[in-house]
Amino acid sequence: VRLDDRAAILALKTAQARLSDLEAALDERHLAVTVVEAEITRVEEEQRFVDKEFERTHVLFQRGLVNETTLEAAERQKMEASFAVDRSKEELKRVISNKARANIALEIGNLEIQARELDLDELTLKSPFNGVLLNFEPKKDPKSGRLKNTLT
Repeated sequence: VRLDDRAAILALKTAQARLSDLEAALDERHLAVTVVEAEITRVEEEQRFVDKEFERTHVLFQRGLVNETTLEAAERQKMEASFAVDRSKEELKRVISNKARANIALEIGNLEIQARELDLDELTLKSPFNGVLLNFEPKKDPKSGRLKNTLT
């Protein structure tokens, strides 16, 4: 015996579509992590360059070849490069957290599909032997809203 399964099939297809959306969101988060990791590499390289530039400027200042304003400008660039590295590392922590949340949402989506598949499966009564059901009236459980498999 098969009960009307249109609503259950629709719920399953909706859950599958939602899962596809969650998989795409997880892929986006993975890409964001990759982008931020590349940004960290770039700003760390820039920081190394600025640090070397500051050291050269400092030596020139000690020899009296550049004025204090030039040294202060190099020091400001060094601090800005350091702040850029810190900001990038903070951004990496944020996108890793977002990726973890997207992964959790994906797991929930997988569970939702399993639940919808169970709902769909419950709409088929299975018997260990061949036969015909007489006087079969499906009833809903008032608490859960699910169909009861009762024969009268």
